[in-house]
Amino acid sequence: MTGTYAVCAAGLFALGCGALAAYRTVRSTENQADQAVLERLRREPDLAPEGLAADLGLRPAAVRLSLHQLATARRLPQQPFPIRDADQM
Repeated sequence: MTGTYAVCAAGLFALGCGALAAYRTVRSTENQADQAVLERLRREPDLAPEGLAADLGLRPAAVRLSLHQLATARRLPQQPFPIRDADQM
């Protein structure tokens, strides 16, 4: 019976490590997208999200998420366009 608990504990540990690795990978990717959007906005502050997405090779949803995160953190150089209600969902 003790062997079963050890196998379950090892499995849960492996699952937790996998979840942590996946989380860190996603956060790293989001941080890279945020930095790319921020740098692009500093060069051309009047670009719309669709233009940013096309220039950076990102999906428009990823750019909108980055803009929201940067606005929440007050890291945007300026607000080049109003955020629509649909973008805040």
